[in-house]
Amino acid sequence: MIIKIRLAIFYAILFVEISLKKFKIEKMRKILSVVILYFTITITHAQLGGLLRKAKDKVTAPSQAQAAIPSAEPTQTNKPAIMGNTKVAAIEKNETTFYLYDQQYGYRSGGSHYTVASFVADKRMFDPYQHIRKSEEKGTFHFAKDYPELANITKPVNNDLTITFSNKTFTGGGEVITNSFTTTNGIYAKITATKGTLKDALKLADNDDGIMVHFVLYDDVDETINKFATIEKFQLTEAQAKGKSITFDIIPNLANFSDGKQSDFWAGTFARKHDQYTFKQNGMYKVGVVVSNEMVDDWGKPVYGKDIDYTNFFDYNFSAKDAAAVFDEAGKVNDLRNAVKKNAITSLPKQWTEKSSSLIMGFTQAQLINMYQNSFTNKMDAHTVVKFHASSSNGGWTTVNNDFGIPIYRYSNQWYTIFIKYANGKTCFYQGFGLRQQYNGGGTYAKAFIDKNEYHMVDCGQMK
Repeated sequence: MIIKIRLAIFYAILFVEISLKKFKIEKMRKILSVVILYFTITITHAQLGGLLRKAKDKVTAPSQAQAAIPSAEPTQTNKPAIMGNTKVAAIEKNETTFYLYDQQYGYRSGGSHYTVASFVADKRMFDPYQHIRKSEEKGTFHFAKDYPELANITKPVNNDLTITFSNKTFTGGGEVITNSFTTTNGIYAKITATKGTLKDALKLADNDDGIMVHFVLYDDVDETINKFATIEKFQLTEAQAKGKSITFDIIPNLANFSDGKQSDFWAGTFARKHDQYTFKQNGMYKVGVVVSNEMVDDWGKPVYGKDIDYTNFFDYNFSAKDAAAVFDEAGKVNDLRNAVKKNAITSLPKQWTEKSSSLIMGFTQAQLINMYQNSFTNKMDAHTVVKFHASSSNGGWTTVNNDFGIPIYRYSNQWYTIFIKYANGKTCFYQGFGLRQQYNGGGTYAKAFIDKNEYHMVDCGQMK
């Protein structure tokens, strides 16, 4: 090959030299340089091109088609997959891709165009109700469990507990099982263990501080998923934990609390969220109800992000004109709920078994009982004083002064506990009280009166 190049150059020089001798013109010397350069470049370029083609042919098998050069501007089919810390890889044409949901910024910021291969490479494992959707899909109501492509990297749905809904209370029968409600309906829920007990299904420890209930609102208009900030927490009794089911009110009928038909618990967050910030317009919403328990390690400490969850959904046709009524009734229910809580059966206090101390405030037991009975606005129903207890004390009064050191009132240093049983034999309670005297001025005090604490309901069977 080199010999051919040299021969070509030689003949070119010979040609020019003959021309010079013949024409004797100085300009032809310049032509010599140009011609030599031209032939050298042309021949060398041709030979190098051939050598490069041969080298490339050795690398690429003749049967392989050369891939098209991707465009500089990413498109739906050639945009690189976002794979966190893994290497960026080009998405094959027509390959299924997914969007992840970010609680703060939605689907557009949660991460887009993930492939199943990228999920596998990142060693992802989805919870069944984790929010995800295909890249071309719209709406918020999508979950990992619904995509066969993700089956191998999605945990199975736990069916050890079910959540059912009714538009009538589960207490006393008459419930109507449904998953569709309006703002004029009551909404009631029941959780039932399908295997074993609630303690088994929820993995409740002996010292567990309760189960949690929260709501999730799916808004397709704004493409938002609103997990209500307030999480209800309920402490199950030992009997409830060992049972198969419990009930809770979501939007209860106020009359149920007066008729004793209230559920075991009330999850009032949903009703109290009937405002324009949560429900921005009328329409149909999907509502998720999640019952969960926080898992703990071997030392009994909560493990962050590791909860056992059970989920179900209902459709909610919201109308803003009904929102005020729902919100107001929730406030009344809360008042009644507190009253119900106040009337819950409690254990007998230590005063029940203690021996009563001597009375030292200048009043007899009969006088103190009479003062107590007359301290109510309405006359007490027929009842019996089962026991009267006086605490030990050094006697005398303790004076309470204002900021200027002037007495306001004084209270007795001896405290009393009275145990009452109504004639119906079903209502029993105890209540603590002391004595108080208002200051009249001039070193004198008014007549003593009863100063009561809250009452506590007890099981009449225990007060024997």
